[in-house]
Amino acid sequence: MKQNNIYCSKCGAENKPTDNFCSKCGTTLNKSQSSQSGSQTIISPSKKLPITTILYSAGALFVIGFIVLYSAGIFDSTPATVVNNTQNFDDVHKGMGVDLKSIERINLLEGIVKNNPTDKNTIAELAHLLNDSGFKEKAIEKYKQYLALDPKNADMVVDMGVCYFELGRDAETAKNMEETKKYYDLAIGNFMDALKITPKHQIAHYNLGIVKMSSGKFDEAKEWWKKTIEINPNAEVAKNAKELLESH
Repeated sequence: MKQNNIYCSKCGAENKPTDNFCSKCGTTLNKSQSSQSGSQTIISPSKKLPITTILYSAGALFVIGFIVLYSAGIFDSTPATVVNNTQNFDDVHKGMGVDLKSIERINLLEGIVKNNPTDKNTIAELAHLLNDSGFKEKAIEKYKQYLALDPKNADMVVDMGVCYFELGRDAETAKNMEETKKYYDLAIGNFMDALKITPKHQIAHYNLGIVKMSSGKFDEAKEWWKKTIEINPNAEVAKNAKELLESH
């Protein structure tokens, strides 16, 4: 059966059925909606710090991979082939390293943002992808750029807090306690700022418990997890909080 041409959901450009990415703007094509066109804004929800986040540190593969990629000039602004963002948040911290295709996507998005510094959707995608790929400091830069345009987005504030926490955990692994405290304090500040915007932000409550526990403040951590459960006992993050309470 002949396949219909695919219309880009962002710019509306017509593409061949075999194309995975828009030939005009580089957006990933949604083949399940090949006969439709139009725009749809999707910003991924804020990230919770997984339970396993305190059980291991960033793998040596990531460190080596970052040094090699940075030295090779992977972050030059020249756009490369567009690919799907399939990197899972936990994968980087399980020693799987950086997906080279994600690096290509990052380069493309960097070019778009450079030419369109107020494009919130692209900035958000870039910030999330940098975060997921383990480039926390670069992700923080993009979260700040986004929040300068939309300061009341609690999810983005939480995600930036996750980056600070991960930097603190790396500093703790390196036994740099001064840096560890600095980044943990920044993470707590972000999560508290998110609660000022959205007082019942469940993931912000949960993440505050994680950071407090990592700082050795177990009683405070438990209080934040109890509040997490109270907000919505049926949510997945509430189940994680219950597990943590039962194990501590």
